[in-house]
Amino acid sequence: MLCMGSLACILFTIICLYKIMALIVLRKKAISSVTATIVYYRTRSNANRAGLIYYPVFYYNIEGKEYIDQYDMGFPYPYWMINSQVILKYTPNNPLLYYIEDYNYLRTYMLLSCGFFLGFVFSLLSLYCCNIYIL
Repeated sequence: MLCMGSLACILFTIICLYKIMALIVLRKKAISSVTATIVYYRTRSNANRAGLIYYPVFYYNIEGKEYIDQYDMGFPYPYWMINSQVILKYTPNNPLLYYIEDYNYLRTYMLLSCGFFLGFVFSLLSLYCCNIYIL
């Protein structure tokens, strides 16, 4: 049973590392910018706490083509007002891959890094408890 926990921790560590790397790569590749409007929020119930998670839906126009897209990251409250505008940095070959230019991603990096570190430490501890030695 403990070894299953270590596998879950390893999987969690890999997911956190993947998310960190994907965000870093996106920030390097997204070189074009466009002004987007928050048209509404999609909401989902928060499984861990009472309340809702708010996902902004952006509307933007690039070279005559209109895009309406829900942002991947949700917030515990409506972060922007409806009809407010933000600047999106997007990849020229795929305008649906973007990030919000003025949003501070430090908290996201910190949470993913903590998740990576904790997953790594718990993986090592549980593997040690299962008498599986790596070195």
